[in-house]
Amino acid sequence: MTLADVFNPNIIKVGLESDDKDELFEEMVQVIIDSYSSLSREKLLLALEQREALMSTGIIHDVAVPHGKTDAVNKIIGCIGVSKKGIDYQYLIYPNDFAETSLQIFKKLAIILDDASFRQEVLSQNSAHGIYDVLCRYENRLGD
Repeated sequence: MTLADVFNPNIIKVGLESDDKDELFEEMVQVIIDSYSSLSREKLLLALEQREALMSTGIIHDVAVPHGKTDAVNKIIGCIGVSKKGIDYQYLIYPNDFAETSLQIFKKLAIILDDASFRQEVLSQNSAHGIYDVLCRYENRLGD
């Protein structure tokens, strides 16, 4: 499974409005719900909040990658939110039985997010398609 499969331009929001983590979870879950209206908003939020309560899901160079497992989805769904204030926030929601696949996705994300030029290019984009193209280009550089 590739990052291009997990993320798509319909689930990327440029110009986040939230000021704190709770608002941000709400805002980004809404981005997913807008594309997948059959999903349970409550279950998605609960998955993120439960995982975050265990331990912070990490901040790498002003980037956070909160994630959670839930039976509300049957595939891995990624959402990207970019704040022009300089905060890039991505997260994953995945089914309970996708542990190995989600680890592969996290590994790719960790490599790409550690690249300062990737972060700069993402922040310079003004559209979801632009961000998606940057993500795909950097993933392609990784190879298999």
